Amino acid sequence: MFVTFDIKIGNKEMFNDFLVLGKDIFSKNQKDVHNTLEEYLLNDEIIDGDAISQDWFPNINSNIFISHSHLDEEYVIAFAGWLKKNFNLNAFIDSCVWGHSNELLKQIDERYCKNHNATYNYEKRNISTSHVHMMLNVALMKMMDKCECIFFMDTPNSLPVADNIKNTESTLSSWIYSEVEMTRYLREKKPQRKGYGYPINAGFQLEHSELKIKYQINKEHMKIINDKSLEVWLTSCSDHEHPLDTLYKQVNKIEENEYGK
Repeated sequence: MFVTFDIKIGNKEMFNDFLVLGKDIFSKNQKDVHNTLEEYLLNDEIIDGDAISQDWFPNINSNIFISHSHLDEEYVIAFAGWLKKNFNLNAFIDSCVWGHSNELLKQIDERYCKNHNATYNYEKRNISTSHVHMMLNVALMKMMDKCECIFFMDTPNSLPVADNIKNTESTLSSWIYSEVEMTRYLREKKPQRKGYGYPINAGFQLEHSELKIKYQINKEHMKIINDKSLEVWLTSCSDHEHPLDTLYKQVNKIEENEYGK
């Protein structure tokens, strides 16, 4: 990971024409995600958790990792299509694995967590859930580290809780909280491509009953991108420069103008 961006888009309709292309990208990522339990069972009926966390994203090479609320999925998919069409940038959408993790968990629970009366054992279900979520969290961390940029889609769905007095924002998604926190601690890796020369100053909604847990989100390290930023980025790109280098240069200029850096 090189840099994290806080994406604040007002006009989401600008991406509507790219939804079909985005769905193709999303579908391909899903196909590349292994989710069949049988492939990871060892001879002694022990599940190979390391193999699962490694193979969850096999052969997926993406420039950008998109962290978002599941309520914004269609908008994010269209945005990924826009990135591909205009910049030939590949985006990995984190929600493409959520369904697979649930399917894997279902298979494990059916095999290992049933009582004799066909109900689920509460204690065993807690253990299976913790294992699957831990494996998924590690796999997501590896994918974030592998991508050059992290785009956090900053919407009322991803940050529904605001404290105007303390000037803080919080999420109700443990996955969003985990991913944003990871961006603060993952190693910074500068692009190695030829010609690079523009340094930059560098959860699911809980469903049952009314249980809600909030996590305060720290975005101080993120660079803001809004509608105007996307417009300038689109018009500034050329065949002689990598599109992400153009973006970094643009962000630096904005910071220099606003903060005198």
